[in-house]
Amino acid sequence: MKRWILSLSLCCLLGCSSSQQTVDDSIPQLLMRTPLPPVPATVVSPHFEMDMILYILDDGTVEHVKLRKASGDPDWDSAAVASILKWRFSPARIDDNPISTWYRIKTTVRYANPRYCCLAEIVCSTSEKADSVYAALVRGEDFAVLAQKYSVAPSKEKNGMLGEIDVNLFPESICKVLRGLDKGDFSTPVKHGDKYVIFKKIKS
Repeated sequence: MKRWILSLSLCCLLGCSSSQQTVDDSIPQLLMRTPLPPVPATVVSPHFEMDMILYILDDGTVEHVKLRKASGDPDWDSAAVASILKWRFSPARIDDNPISTWYRIKTTVRYANPRYCCLAEIVCSTSEKADSVYAALVRGEDFAVLAQKYSVAPSKEKNGMLGEIDVNLFPESICKVLRGLDKGDFSTPVKHGDKYVIFKKIKS
């Protein structure tokens, strides 16, 4: 069985639970995706296209997935839907209020080996707070202490530790940042949905 990941190539907002039109900055942003199932040997192409419509609730969870185009293998397609239902998004917003919405995603599925590394994070609500925390890190203050004090994520209870993570499961913009970190390095603040995250690579 081959392991595959999703390369997001195009996202289109289809419609909202409100009759109002959302703006580009308010469309759902993918925060974390769970791995797709291994693709069976019957799928021989090195990549294939997926076209799907998601109903994303105002808390960022996925309630419904409709596949318009996928692998063509019914068992894999069904397992893929189960995985996609576990994805998490920042919700769409109108006037800064979260809303539920239909969202269409066109993707390319390609082969990729998982790339695990041990990560910690500090998640801040604003860019100003993230910049302040980053400045403290540059001054030499302890990452774990700052995570406990300033992070708004549940990981703060574990000093910001996320543990072993397959970096391919993050959006590509964050993957690029994580791939550039050496052991012990921390990133500049990275926008992740409506939050700002500073990552630290604990080990490869």
